[in-house]
Amino acid sequence: MINFHHKFTIIHTPKFGGSSLHFLFMQHGLYPPGAMELEPNRNGENECLDPTETWKKKYAPRGPHGNLQHRVNNLRKIGEDPQDYTFIFLRRNPWDFMVSWYFWVRRNAPWDRDSFAKFVTAKSHEGAARALNMQRGYQDYNSFFVDINHQLRDINIIFSKWDIQFDDIPRKNKSLARKDSDDYKQYYDDTTREIVATAFKDYIKLFDYKF
Repeated sequence: MINFHHKFTIIHTPKFGGSSLHFLFMQHGLYPPGAMELEPNRNGENECLDPTETWKKKYAPRGPHGNLQHRVNNLRKIGEDPQDYTFIFLRRNPWDFMVSWYFWVRRNAPWDRDSFAKFVTAKSHEGAARALNMQRGYQDYNSFFVDINHQLRDINIIFSKWDIQFDDIPRKNKSLARKDSDDYKQYYDDTTREIVATAFKDYIKLFDYKF
């Protein structure tokens, strides 16, 4: 989504907490009326925000999950200079992300050691490639990263320049089978931990994540 007044846009990597930020910005009138619409998510809750068809056709043909280069191209097509914009990226501890993604694709079925090991083995490299691809080229623009575990702190840092402050961030589109208090570490053994570490090594190095 693009805010043309304050000139910012979110690069929303799936399962990185972007749905919560979209709701927050919509609640505070930071998106134009009619730009976003509510749709049922996999939990059956009417809380999945997606750009309307009219908005997508004009501003975001790849929907909410287009990467940085897609967004840059979209801005140029409508006569905007990407260098004038702040690009807000979401980031997340990769071990935590893999647990969240696992529950999501299983449609909130209970955790199972064998299925989790198979998922991590099959999907870690795909997840790492996606995370890096979403932000590739960020050094060339005014970029700001929001950590999912520190969303309120990070969002208030970037929005302070527009004299906007938030008190809370709604939790949206979360995995129902995973409790908020769950520690992602409990789902791993030495083997699955190392698989994620190897697949995400560049991403881990970039943000200095620790297990």
